[in-house]
Amino acid sequence: MGADICGFFENVTEDLCIRWIEVGAFYPFCRNHNDEESKDQDPVILGEKVVEVYKSLLNIRYFLLPYLYTLFYNSHTRGQPVIRPLLFDFPTDEETLHEDRQFLWGKALMIIPVLEKNADVVEVYFPRATWYDYYTGMKVVTTGQKYLLDAPLGKINLALRGGNIIPAQEAAQTTTVSRNNPFHLLVALSEDGEADGDLYWDDGECQDPVQNGAYNLIRFTAKKQSIMTSVIRKGYMTTMEMSIVWIYGVVKAPSRVTINSFPATYQYDTETKLLKIVLRDVSLLHENLLLWI
Repeated sequence: MGADICGFFENVTEDLCIRWIEVGAFYPFCRNHNDEESKDQDPVILGEKVVEVYKSLLNIRYFLLPYLYTLFYNSHTRGQPVIRPLLFDFPTDEETLHEDRQFLWGKALMIIPVLEKNADVVEVYFPRATWYDYYTGMKVVTTGQKYLLDAPLGKINLALRGGNIIPAQEAAQTTTVSRNNPFHLLVALSEDGEADGDLYWDDGECQDPVQNGAYNLIRFTAKKQSIMTSVIRKGYMTTMEMSIVWIYGVVKAPSRVTINSFPATYQYDTETKLLKIVLRDVSLLHENLLLWI
């Protein structure tokens, strides 16, 4: 589901369209569409700023497409909603019963849109958990508090929930091209240094791949300064290379990083505690062990 981005009836303003694509990029069904009586509202018609924001936000959407695709698999096989209110994952937190201005993709990613005209900050409620700023890696550990976040026009705040691993992939002009790109992992560690996640992958075209077993399912598990990738199912013959792992919440700089006992290239940000590991020739269709010491 997803409303027509920038609205179906009447004429939209540049600012409203920008705020709308910020949230619309995270609709499960994402499209800009309006009626014939209203003015055109495609990005080029509305100007360079709108085009710039569209590109930026849709690049994030397409970067996270493997995670979104996996959420649809989970919805199909387990009935779990793709897009969900906070109360779905925090049912005992009474504050989430009234929170309808932010939402989740699965259990791992919180989307925090601006819904007020001329606003440049947004109030957000972080339920009890460890959260990381998607863009910077900065951490918030909360027992359930509200915060004010900067939200200039053109930016939507996103937060990764600790304890989760999100698969991603560099965007390209089409999904036919991008699906051949190497995978990234966004690893948001819990306070215990643990996380997990899945990646579902099929050819994107065949019918009934789950029923026919024509898919791959990869499991990711992080604990004790390691990440294990495991093949749960291998029913689709393809290549699935992993190139970059981003680990949020690494307490101290590692002295050594290895993948399957071989040294790996890495960078560590002492301020944000974000560890970036660059890999070569690592297939997700085999078991892998990544260690940082």
